[in-house]
Amino acid sequence: LTRVTGTAPFEEESWLAVLIGAQRFYLPKLCVRCPLTTVVPERGEFGTKEPLQTINKQRNKRFCQNLTQDVATYGQYISIGDALVVEDQIQPN
Repeated sequence: LTRVTGTAPFEEESWLAVLIGAQRFYLPKLCVRCPLTTVVPERGEFGTKEPLQTINKQRNKRFCQNLTQDVATYGQYISIGDALVVEDQIQPN
């Protein structure tokens, strides 16, 4: 994928639908205690409890988004460098 830039801190928590390459995803809810943040990318294995412990304290244990794949775009591939486009999000009051 690509690095997301130009967004406010935690803005992704308001996203409802994104397009990554040609694949659409819906973001129905925030995750609680997502262990993927502890994976050591070079080894593909779980490492220490950080940054999970710190994030849990700072963000009330909700800091990731669950993604569900849109059936209409099922079968499309995601590649390194694909753009991420926010298609729908909750508007602030």
